[in-house]
Amino acid sequence: MSPTLPLVPPIAQLYSFSYSMAAIFLLLGSMELVVYNGKLSANQARNLIAVAAAGWTLAAPWLFVDWYWAVSAPLLFIFLNIAVLRWGFLKTLNPGPGRLGALFFTVSLVAVVLVAWPLSESGRELRPLVALAMMPAGFTDACAAFFGRRYGRGRLPFKRSWIGSLAGLGGALVAYLLTLWVFGLWQPLQLLLALGGVIVVTAVELFSPPKLDNLTTALAAGTVGYLILTVGAG
Repeated sequence: MSPTLPLVPPIAQLYSFSYSMAAIFLLLGSMELVVYNGKLSANQARNLIAVAAAGWTLAAPWLFVDWYWAVSAPLLFIFLNIAVLRWGFLKTLNPGPGRLGALFFTVSLVAVVLVAWPLSESGRELRPLVALAMMPAGFTDACAAFFGRRYGRGRLPFKRSWIGSLAGLGGALVAYLLTLWVFGLWQPLQLLLALGGVIVVTAVELFSPPKLDNLTTALAAGTVGYLILTVGAG
């Protein structure tokens, strides 16, 4: 089945954009404070930001009808990432020279919005594709990075660990199940495709170079998500 999303009036989209921006800066400010006080490392804070950004994609299809409103918040986040990489004023968005993971994640988010919104039409709702792509990508990477750095033993490609990869698998499963529940995508074939997506996204994350995994996992999850919304809907 294909989800039915409400039509949102223009003024409501303006409010949604404002709330999105407020949430972004509140989250970044909170993470900076936590890192400053030594409660979390900058890497751990970035993992939480990635999960929060992925969670935003669950709400975006309900909040925005027009693509230019939907893409506005992540697009501004790209400029913020670039500014941080240039001047380094936020520890939580500055992973160090040559590491562009946070920026690549946001670029992937913008790209999916620019695909999903214009392709949506009456009877063929594709806006949930943004969540089906970015939820698994964000959760898999964040869980693998967090648990791999903390408990990782036994080396896999690109210095990854079994524990990190298993955590990424669990993150992908949670992301898919939560996304399917939010959008009511419970057809048997949709569930089967989502389970396949868990394996695919985890494998892609495992074998992707660390600098590119936020792009490759989003592409893999987006492909599976498109099948869930088209082939899986019957």
